[in-house]
Amino acid sequence: CDHALLRELGTTTSTAGSKTHFDD
Repeated sequence: CDHALLRELGTTTSTAGSKTHFDD
């Protein structure tokens, strides 16, 4: 899975959720 791509997608949908997910 592309972290960068997923992060961008997640940030667009849910910044908080994505941040927590990729913050780890």
